[in-house]
Amino acid sequence: MLSYSRLENVVRLAFKVERIRNVGIIAHVDHGKTTLTDRLLEGSGIISEKTAGRALVLDYENVEKERRMTVKAAVATVPCRFNGEDFILNLVDTPGHIDFSGHVARSMRAIDGAICVVDVVEGVMAQTQLVTMQALKEIVKPVLFINKVDRLIKELRLDIEDIRERIRGIIESYNAVLERYSRKTPLSGWRVSFENGSVAIGSALHGWALTIENLRNGLKFKDVVSNYEKDRVELLKAEAPIHRAVWHMILKHIPHPEDAQALRIPYIWHGNIESPVGLALKSCSSKGPVVSNVINATLDERGKVIYYVRVFSGKLRAGDELYAVNRKVNLRIGRLSIVIGNRFYSVKELPAGNIAAATLTGRVKVGETLTTKFKELMQPFEEFPYLAEPVVAVSVEPERMRDIHRLEELLVQIASIEPGIWYKIDRETGQIVLAGTGELQLEIAAWRLRENGLEVLFEKPEVVYKEALRRDLTVDVESPNGANQLKFELLRWKNDKITLEEVSKNIRKIYGTPVDIWFIDNTNMNYIANILVENKVLEAERKGIIEGLKSALRNGYLIKEQVRGCGIIIVEAHLSPNPKLRGYQQMFLAAYSCMRKAGEKSALTIVEPLYSVEVMVEYGLENVVLSHLKRRGFRLGQTSDTGFFRVIRGVIPVVRTFNLTKELRSITGGRVLYQTSFAGWREVEDKLLERLVAKIRGEKGLPPLAVGLSIGDS
Repeated sequence: MLSYSRLENVVRLAFKVERIRNVGIIAHVDHGKTTLTDRLLEGSGIISEKTAGRALVLDYENVEKERRMTVKAAVATVPCRFNGEDFILNLVDTPGHIDFSGHVARSMRAIDGAICVVDVVEGVMAQTQLVTMQALKEIVKPVLFINKVDRLIKELRLDIEDIRERIRGIIESYNAVLERYSRKTPLSGWRVSFENGSVAIGSALHGWALTIENLRNGLKFKDVVSNYEKDRVELLKAEAPIHRAVWHMILKHIPHPEDAQALRIPYIWHGNIESPVGLALKSCSSKGPVVSNVINATLDERGKVIYYVRVFSGKLRAGDELYAVNRKVNLRIGRLSIVIGNRFYSVKELPAGNIAAATLTGRVKVGETLTTKFKELMQPFEEFPYLAEPVVAVSVEPERMRDIHRLEELLVQIASIEPGIWYKIDRETGQIVLAGTGELQLEIAAWRLRENGLEVLFEKPEVVYKEALRRDLTVDVESPNGANQLKFELLRWKNDKITLEEVSKNIRKIYGTPVDIWFIDNTNMNYIANILVENKVLEAERKGIIEGLKSALRNGYLIKEQVRGCGIIIVEAHLSPNPKLRGYQQMFLAAYSCMRKAGEKSALTIVEPLYSVEVMVEYGLENVVLSHLKRRGFRLGQTSDTGFFRVIRGVIPVVRTFNLTKELRSITGGRVLYQTSFAGWREVEDKLLERLVAKIRGEKGLPPLAVGLSIGDS
């Protein structure tokens, strides 16, 4: 526990922006992020030398301790004394497993710099590249820590020159990643090098690290090798403690919040930079309006949600009322805390530049923007369009049906704090479906339910399928009372992103008329538009039409699933002159029937999700692994070498990946690393479509389709 005097000093430093660094620790799974965090906590005196490297302090949820795996981003404020000056580091330890990459993306909003940890044996892997890309998208400056150098010395017994060559290769590979993802940003000059002090090498497990400063002060790499040969690792740790090397990198290369926001805000916030809000954000002003962003959330031991918030301007104060810009609701701050180690310390206020933990009187989703003044004009921080989509789903029900409402409450909580988690409740059948980015994320969600005292039954995980247009078409619909007719044109959207500007440009190109965009779905690439902009009668019925079309897109036709990549344009409307005959319900039901009409014209199909796959396997085992993957529908992209492993990359249908990790470990004796990431959607082959539709409809208790699968008619 921190002494009162040290706590007072931390709070005092929180009001000196130049003494603050907001830093994330990012890496591929098992490359040593949380162990490194332990060492930094040890260096600050928060944990003991005996437990550092094994305590994994920021893996404080029980599931993380059981699995020895970080499953959410954790925040800790670390006091740091370096060269006679005091600083505070707000450290964010992020997950490495791809199922939790959404936590990484959200954490990037909170930080200004990142320590990228790379295992010296495994090298720069796919997840390393992904998290670096996410950092650069948020204008977060990275430094590099090359970890597990002891493996080269003790396990592989490489000579000094081979070790140096391996390290040089990793630095070059990482700079290639920076070059690839920093184009069209202000980061083109960001490169890491040992010479300028932005690279450190060492062993987080053994607590030592080298930078250029160590070498300049007389320590040589041959001394490192010698200490291992003579089993004097503790001497090495004393001569080159890891926390000093990492602190040196952070304080020399990662900007304090004021400098960082001057660079970052124009890229991560799209409001008017010259407005009072914009100027306060860009200057990290504590005197400006409160603008903060919810970057993470977790449940405490009592099931209460704790939100982690980056304060970009103004001051957060316990008891103050805030406005949630996206939800458009007022809420109040309860307890306001800083987190030192894994303990929460209450404070009265925290100014711009800090990361706070807060309880709120209302519930918000991670990503929400909170403010005070200018709330009606406040531009929220952008969404995270590069988060993975839910692609694996499972039916869930409580063991005791009397717990059904408790289950729904917990699912609301979990979906609000877990990126990529989604759930749907079918009010007609009572079925509850929970979906996530992978099997592991669903297992963690199940653990969260049980941890909250709710025993649940999970069925076998299934892949998430969606529906899509096979071709463009026109549909005519009619309201149930026969008094109103609408004509829609349904157009396929083939791009991998969708914006208001792109949709408007595309429609003007087709129709040559002004257009009113009513709705855009950034996740599923759908939109609703109206080219009858002069039709004021139609404008009056807008809500019913929009909600009917949105519901049609959510529920599809073939398998009653979400439609993806579909634009719906209102091109004709013949409405009753009697307002009583064209009310909300009539407009809703008319619009809702559009997807059924499309299905009856055989214009719909099913799309399935794909994973990008990266497999690292020892030499001599690559052929047996590749043969097994191909039997699962794998399509080879490329192969390469790391110097220690053969790397196989390609794509595979998600539906063919269940239990694949266990199988690969079995056929290789565990000498394989298997990693996936979401790669998009593709149409199911026509020869499989009818059987798949029948299977899914049967599982859902839906009657067979009467029409809608005449594939040859398309």
